[in-house]
Amino acid sequence: ASKGKSLEEQAMALKPLDVPKPEPDYKGPKLEPPDSPITVDWVMSLIRHFQQYPDVPLPARYLCRLLADAEARFKSHRTPVWQIDLPDEDTELVVVGDTHGQLEDVLWIFYKLGPPSPQNRYLIN
Repeated sequence: ASKGKSLEEQAMALKPLDVPKPEPDYKGPKLEPPDSPITVDWVMSLIRHFQQYPDVPLPARYLCRLLADAEARFKSHRTPVWQIDLPDEDTELVVVGDTHGQLEDVLWIFYKLGPPSPQNRYLIN
């Protein structure tokens, strides 16, 4: 099925279930069964895991799932610009410049300014 496709095209066609389950010794947050919803609690446990164990990679299945969900969410909007309503004056909007993919920097920002929540929203370039 992958004959004639570039490595990038093959990677883009992957679905979470195409990727093996995490190894049995993986101790980070689990997202099983594979169609479990990605919840705020799971994301927060993932953030804590990366803060404590920055050298332990996210299993490929979970990365693929995060990317698939993000892609679906972005495709569901008519335009790439989103209107964000802040419900009340107790809600903070933290604007973060380009982090160049540095997860450690994003985790530091969350540590200093608080994690994303309904009262603490982030706009990341």
